[in-house]
Amino acid sequence: MRKKNCLIALLILAFPLSMALASVPVQASPTTKFYVAMPPEGYFPGQAPGGFVQVDVMIETSENVLAWTFDLSWNPAALYLGYWVGFPPPGYWLYSLEGGFLSGWCTANSWTPGTTYLEGTIDQEAGIITATSCGVNSWTELPPELPGPTGTGVLVTFYFTTMSATEPSWINITKAEYGTKVATYNVDYTLPGFYNPPPGTTAFDALGMYNPASPIGSDWHELWPTYCQTYSMESFEDNGDGELSPSDQIDMDLSPGGEKFWYHVEWVNPTPVANDGKPDLIVIEKPVVPEFPLGSVAPIALIAVVAYIWWVTKRKTREAM
Repeated sequence: MRKKNCLIALLILAFPLSMALASVPVQASPTTKFYVAMPPEGYFPGQAPGGFVQVDVMIETSENVLAWTFDLSWNPAALYLGYWVGFPPPGYWLYSLEGGFLSGWCTANSWTPGTTYLEGTIDQEAGIITATSCGVNSWTELPPELPGPTGTGVLVTFYFTTMSATEPSWINITKAEYGTKVATYNVDYTLPGFYNPPPGTTAFDALGMYNPASPIGSDWHELWPTYCQTYSMESFEDNGDGELSPSDQIDMDLSPGGEKFWYHVEWVNPTPVANDGKPDLIVIEKPVVPEFPLGSVAPIALIAVVAYIWWVTKRKTREAM
């Protein structure tokens, strides 16, 4: 509820006479993605303490978006939000800057009211910034031919100082929402970033363009931890959204005809390019299910109990004699 109220407050601040949005329930939207843009390695390589990491949070949408909000979290042992800029003297801490998705659209369409950007509230100890938000000002006055920006662009750029060269960190987007002229919507599809490869993960590059709704039979090239092995996807258990996405379960066979691995999907590249050496899929291996039927456990246990009772009874009979 806090997040919804935050977006509505931004809409009221940025868009006069927007109280109509406040009465519209927040809805789920499958047409919009918020994600962290990743470097070629598929993760931000570790740097010695005091290094610099720039994190762009992107949007991909077919909606006409006029406002957005989200939280961002990270591992505070690995990253510190903010980077010291020494010029002009005496210098200052730079935490974030608004991206060009909304402001660039305003400039391109000569919408002089511009945008309102709210950086959010930072908790360095917990490793989170809450309610980072932005909206187009005076949107109720937009003419019909200017419904709002759509497509792909940068929402905001965050600037981090590194705290460790080896400590890993997920960079997670949570509580994401956006607003249009019609309503506010939840963003169900958010994709994280990584500082250093997450422990226990395996990353794959798609060897060819695949159908996300039917990925079985697609071929993949392992990037880490063992570079250059080739796999084929042999099974796919969907999480209910109809395409390959986080929380799916997949079965990958080491090609040709090699060992089989069972994985939980953690991350899927929203804009994959075949065989470019960049991660398109990041997974965590799941425990192998024993091949013997679990249904045999109960009968075996019952037989053991009966055998024990028979043995005790026979022993007591002998002692009585």
